[in-house]
Amino acid sequence: MRDKSLQIVSLSKRLESIVELAGHGDTLCDVGCDHAHVPIRLLQNGQFRKAIGMDVIEGPLGKARGNLELYGMTDDVELRLSDGLDAFQEGEADTLVVTGMGGTLMRGILLREPDKTRSFNALVLGPQSDPDKVRAAVRELGFSLEDERLIYEDGKYYPVLRAVVAAQHSTDPQQRREPDLQGFRSAGPALFPPEIPEKLCREAEDLFGPVLLRRRDPVLREFLVRRIAVLEKIMNSVSLAAEGQRTKEKAGDFPPPTGQKVFGFTREEEESEESLKEEDNRLQDKRQPEERQPEERQSGKEHSDKEYPEKKQLEKKCLEKKHLKKKHLEKKHLEKKREIEHSLEVYRAALRVFLQMEAIAGK
Repeated sequence: MRDKSLQIVSLSKRLESIVELAGHGDTLCDVGCDHAHVPIRLLQNGQFRKAIGMDVIEGPLGKARGNLELYGMTDDVELRLSDGLDAFQEGEADTLVVTGMGGTLMRGILLREPDKTRSFNALVLGPQSDPDKVRAAVRELGFSLEDERLIYEDGKYYPVLRAVVAAQHSTDPQQRREPDLQGFRSAGPALFPPEIPEKLCREAEDLFGPVLLRRRDPVLREFLVRRIAVLEKIMNSVSLAAEGQRTKEKAGDFPPPTGQKVFGFTREEEESEESLKEEDNRLQDKRQPEERQPEERQSGKEHSDKEYPEKKQLEKKCLEKKHLKKKHLEKKHLEKKREIEHSLEVYRAALRVFLQMEAIAGK
């Protein structure tokens, strides 16, 4: 028996948005239910009649049992130890909630048993990272994004999305994806300026959310402006680092300070010059006193090279390692620069959606 005298369970802004987007139904399935706060709140609100709460760890389920007993919902919410949807059977629930995990893990849960995922009428998903991977999985499964939120809480941005059945889960993958494109590209004026490539538009949609972009969500706009500023600073730092490295090479100071590690080079490799000096001293000590006369030491590098082949080999090895470090650093700088440049392209394309509408409104 539910204890209606108890206060409504309190939730964070992120979980409040999950509750709002869950809508109404008969049975909810909550994967990664943690302490079961979301199912409890949904049943308190009368949005669902019953729920299934699942988690991969027994600890949170123990906390959830205590909360269900406290709120008198042990008969209304069934708890199961489950990795993703493993313990779920098709038809047991009409709405799926998945929160509290990264986008890569969430995508794996959705796609691992696609028939189970497609048995739901609606998906409510709150990835804590890589939302583009989750949106791509939703599209692949034949669902269409119906609503999205971007929540700013405790210094972080959290996307929350609701997806519903599209085109009756047609067996043709292209037909399954069509409602998603129709829903976000065809209604009203074009979302992106025409000069932005189609591939870049799709990448921006998956990363930031077509619904948020079409709505010109103010939280998303704030996020884009902040992130672009951060990426520009990183780009500037990478450029300065590359320039500083070139300056060091010109000054003959390419090797980093002793003990530092540069992109996988070991301490032993970093100290190659010191090893060279030690080897030189060792060879000097081996010579007989009469062999170390001042006039012989002044005979020049040619004589030294002939007398000490080990030293010459060590010098060659040291120069080769310097060259390898230089090439490795150049490659890393170039890869990082290209990565940031592409990210800036995507973020700026998304921001132009806002700027385009603001320009139209200002006319």
